[in-house]
Amino acid sequence: MKWGVSILDQLTFFGEGFVSTIDQVPNLVAVSGEKKTVVYWKSHFAIVAYKNDDAVSKRMAAVFLIQSKVGNYEEVAILMGWSVSTIHNFTRSYRANGPIGLIKQKTGPQHTKVTPEILQFIHNAKKISYNKMVRLIKETYGVSLSPDMVSYVKRGKAYKEQMNLFSDDYFLESMLTGEMIPKTKEPLKESNALMTETPGPLTEDDQRPLPGGLEHESLMETLPIVPTSLPINLIHEEKTEVESNYAGGFLLLPFLQKIDPAGLFRQAQEENSEHVNSSEPHAYGMKNWMMTLIFLLWFQFSSIEQFKFVQPREFGVLLGSRNRTPSVKTLRRYFKECVDERVTENWMLQLVRRYVQLDVIELGTLYFDGHKIPYYGHVDLPKGYTSSRRFPMKVLEQVFANDQKGRPVFLRVHDTSLSFRDTVLEMIKDALQLWNENGKRSPLVVAFDRELYDTKFFSVLDELGVLYITWRKWDTPVVLADLTDLVYHQFPDTEGIQEGPTVQYHYWCRNITVQGYDVEAISFLATEKLKKDQDRNPSTLVTNSWRFTKEDYPDFNPLSTGEIIDTLCHRWRQENYFRYAKHEQRLDYIPSYETAEREVPLTKANPLRKALKKEIKKIQNEVDKLNQKIAQRLTARKKKDKPLEEILQQKSIQILMTKKEERTAKSTELTNKLSAITERIAVQEDREPSLELTLNSKQFLDVLRIVLYNAEQMLKDVFSRCYNDPRDLHALLRAISDQGGTVEEQKDVVIVRLKALHIPAYRKATEKLCIEMNAMETKIEKTGKRLFFSVK
Repeated sequence: MKWGVSILDQLTFFGEGFVSTIDQVPNLVAVSGEKKTVVYWKSHFAIVAYKNDDAVSKRMAAVFLIQSKVGNYEEVAILMGWSVSTIHNFTRSYRANGPIGLIKQKTGPQHTKVTPEILQFIHNAKKISYNKMVRLIKETYGVSLSPDMVSYVKRGKAYKEQMNLFSDDYFLESMLTGEMIPKTKEPLKESNALMTETPGPLTEDDQRPLPGGLEHESLMETLPIVPTSLPINLIHEEKTEVESNYAGGFLLLPFLQKIDPAGLFRQAQEENSEHVNSSEPHAYGMKNWMMTLIFLLWFQFSSIEQFKFVQPREFGVLLGSRNRTPSVKTLRRYFKECVDERVTENWMLQLVRRYVQLDVIELGTLYFDGHKIPYYGHVDLPKGYTSSRRFPMKVLEQVFANDQKGRPVFLRVHDTSLSFRDTVLEMIKDALQLWNENGKRSPLVVAFDRELYDTKFFSVLDELGVLYITWRKWDTPVVLADLTDLVYHQFPDTEGIQEGPTVQYHYWCRNITVQGYDVEAISFLATEKLKKDQDRNPSTLVTNSWRFTKEDYPDFNPLSTGEIIDTLCHRWRQENYFRYAKHEQRLDYIPSYETAEREVPLTKANPLRKALKKEIKKIQNEVDKLNQKIAQRLTARKKKDKPLEEILQQKSIQILMTKKEERTAKSTELTNKLSAITERIAVQEDREPSLELTLNSKQFLDVLRIVLYNAEQMLKDVFSRCYNDPRDLHALLRAISDQGGTVEEQKDVVIVRLKALHIPAYRKATEKLCIEMNAMETKIEKTGKRLFFSVK
């Protein structure tokens, strides 16, 4: 143990009181002292020491042991507590960049307007005003700076140096700065600025006196070769102005604050007695999570995983958290913790009430239709027919309710094991609840496509007091000569516009009966379509509008024929929304593929019923053929003079009558047997239980899509006052928001400077939009600071 005593004696040179731990490998011994100093020994001699809480010195020690071949990679990795690959990475970085390669670089902007020369000029300038500095910098370096930026640099608020890692090690400090620093009794004073470039190796032309009487040759031997410049990332900046590609997201912020999706979601949680997580200091919180997802949709990220490529410095300004943004793991974790089916449905209805309150949507007329999303996963979902691909495949179905402007109201998401008609019926009942809350004594008007054409469904809507309009299925051809009634379109009384009314529709109204159910049928054809296609067949719609009168509904003005036709034709706006949401909001994206065992077993059509139906239909065809033969025998020319009783007694006719009775009795027997068999049976899966997709995350994200779309429509309503060409109104608004800009946070205001588009008309529209947004006097809820917009 003599070597152990010598180690304790040598520790006194490092100021350690006693040895706390000793680690040993075949060639090295690591001794940790009381002050967290770790000393490596070999053959009773101290090789290298470092502070355990100093990451850079620890890496330097590891590289020294490898470079000097005192220890190998495996031994150093064991003593350091790192992996072998980590030691390889540090060694590789040191060989490439010297000591600078061992410093963990900070992320930040790659380019800066304040160059090292400008930085040195600002700090060396004495008794010069900031405005004069700005002019001199512009004339000398050709860079435009604001007086505020010069002030920040001069006072050390911007371009402050990184933490002094080597304040006690003058040799390492000299390697970083490129100059020999004499060791004095007074500690080095921390400078307010760190040059982004260091002088290269001294040459014979450099006649500056060296401290301590050192010669150039000896200094060159002492200093290792290091890179001549420090990465910009090492500069720690505390700028109040941030360049961000996502600055256009602030345009949506006033309208998102009015809708307040996070506040309504918390209210829905409380109403459903769900546990509301307290806002812990380290958590991002519900609101920041929800706002992150909304802006993720607004900037058209294809998936949540793409968010990992976002710069926190740029995106964090939207959340008010500067350099912090949730990670992808955090975004997905909140889905599991917060999303619940009952809470989402309640939250969805709360949002509809808010839309009505803000006059974003109109509940009087609603359109219902479905959008199918192909599914390529391993779960055995029931198949559904896709019209775009024209064959059945595994799909998920989204059922949307849109208002007369095409704006979405609410939705449902399910697989095709649920009935589309039942889903729409439940949504209509929810819409009736919201409609009756307004206290209006008028019927709710709904319009839908042929997929819901069913007399049983019509009867239910009559009982609920709902006015429906839909296309007629399997319509019989109508000739143009029957369209004798006209609907006129009256132009406004304005100069330069066609005078007098013009014919908009040709139509023909009539009452028809469908399977014993009375409806009103309206066959019509638009004049413009008639001009373009002379051979076009008229379309037919059915409605129950004749059942609703002014006496029963005092607030209801009966719809004219033209209004009924217009209402159904405006259903195309819902299709336009589907197209927009699919291409710009990634409507087909499924955020989660989690599965759960089905509460209700998956069922399929009973194959026994299918076989019986086929046999019954065959028998009915045979009976029809027998009736035709009997009719031919009775109406034959040679038998016209004979009495009917005599003809019926003939042997050939008796044979046909007997066959008909037998086949009819067989058909009746099979029909009774069919009624006793259940329509659907459970799908038997012997290998694994029946699974279904958990679609809570999908529905939650779709509700956020509706929030984003309606907030965008509110912004578009404001922008329509700034730009008068509706053809590219949406495209121009997207271009303005995608340009980005700078965000500057001051004491009482947050200034968003948007980058201007090059076309003068577009720049002028952007300036007008900024004026309109500033007139709203929006304040950010989190900080209470006013939001101000301008154009760069």
